Amino acid sequence: DLAALVGRPVVAVALEQEGRPLEDDRLMALIEVRAGAPLTTAAVRESLAHLFNLGRFDDIVVEGRPEADGVRVVFVLTP
Repeated sequence: DLAALVGRPVVAVALEQEGRPLEDDRLMALIEVRAGAPLTTAAVRESLAHLFNLGRFDDIVVEGRPEADGVRVVFVLTP
């Protein structure tokens, strides 16, 4: 559950689409969740709003994957 990870340091932020990593600097620029900062619900909410406003995705799921030093945040995009 993502809520249980709020406050932990973000070690990485990634995008996935159709089960594969997605490298897109334009999309990453819209993400408010930042590596090195604590995970906040506000940053997740803002990131989702920016991505949904593009009109390119039917669904976006945000996953928090615990790691030793914090949490990896993955935005799973469904076109």
